[in-house]
Amino acid sequence: MSRSLIGLTAALFLGLQNGETPPRPLSKNLDIDLGGVKLKTIRIEAGSFTMGSPENEANRIDSETPHKVVITKPFYMGVYLVTQAQYQRIVGKNPSDFSAQGAFKDRIRGMNTEDFPVDSVSWDEAQEFCKRVTELPALRARKLACALPTEAQWEYACRAGTKTAYWFGDAISKERANYGHESESGRTTKVGSFPPNPWGLYDMHGNVRQWCADGYQKDYYAQSPLRDPAGPEGDEQYLVLRGGAYNVEARHCRSAYRDSLSGRGLDNIGFRVVVRMP
Repeated sequence: MSRSLIGLTAALFLGLQNGETPPRPLSKNLDIDLGGVKLKTIRIEAGSFTMGSPENEANRIDSETPHKVVITKPFYMGVYLVTQAQYQRIVGKNPSDFSAQGAFKDRIRGMNTEDFPVDSVSWDEAQEFCKRVTELPALRARKLACALPTEAQWEYACRAGTKTAYWFGDAISKERANYGHESESGRTTKVGSFPPNPWGLYDMHGNVRQWCADGYQKDYYAQSPLRDPAGPEGDEQYLVLRGGAYNVEARHCRSAYRDSLSGRGLDNIGFRVVVRMP
């Protein structure tokens, strides 16, 4: 083993032991071929962070109790939200309201929505997409698994080492994210239309709310394990959503904001994936 690799491994181990996130190595991309359509992911290194919001954060809610979390294993996360073209290629249909045949087709008339996020996807349908991607020969050969992110993975990746209400600071603007369009003209936008966070992830705030793997419990943070919390089982009555959407208020787009729903698909709900390594 080279001296540089030994040093990196030691730094990571000591950082986790001391409760500090070590410097993040250069990211490596993993592009998954869905059959002519690429699903681009980026490596997120192991580390630690404070999950939840401080008591002085504006608009915080009781379930955001700050607590230490250690992510012990690196993982890959979708650079973008899963798009309509990607979902169509894997599942064979496009349920999106913001599509040429969708309920809100008048809002996107004349637009090519292939690279818009898939919307109106239930939690079960998002899980089925992940299952089918996992079964692709390229992933099976490398023993990789596609999944929804845990709530902890999602917030860790969203924050990208930041501690503010949003990854770019304590205030949000329409130049940073697609949110707050409550009129009938509101709509989703092409993925990647706004700046990425420091770890190269787009649309972590706004556009569509994102399913996580966890069931939702308001007081879960009080019993959450330090290392790799997976949340309550995903068959709970309510399931976690993160990130906010094109038609919600700014406060619902904060990094720490915890949303939940019974699992049904809506026009402001989509998802992104993670790829777990063996």
